[in-house]
Amino acid sequence: MSTPDAVQVMLDAGEGGGQPRWLTAEETAAILHVHISTIHEMCRRGQLVAMKTGRDWRISAAALREKELLGDVHIKLVHDIAELSAQKTAALVMARLAGALGQDVAHQKCNTK
Repeated sequence: MSTPDAVQVMLDAGEGGGQPRWLTAEETAAILHVHISTIHEMCRRGQLVAMKTGRDWRISAAALREKELLGDVHIKLVHDIAELSAQKTAALVMARLAGALGQDVAHQKCNTK
């Protein structure tokens, strides 16, 4: 189940008044495109909403979806900030360059008289 549609079905299962959907570590690893040992470590560190049942981890599909959505928002925010910063930096460089060129031209005019 590695297609986006299959992932969405896994995340959506259990919604609509039914029981909350808990994913296996294997399913979560497939969704996040990481190794299963990474999922186990994330569960141990509390980076995923999970519960341990015997030797297996179960991860909340709803919390995983929220984490993915927040990740998308974070990525977009970082991208927007970087773009704004680049625009402001370019404007500042252009202003300083224009100022430096203007000063050089004025300095040259003064020295030629």
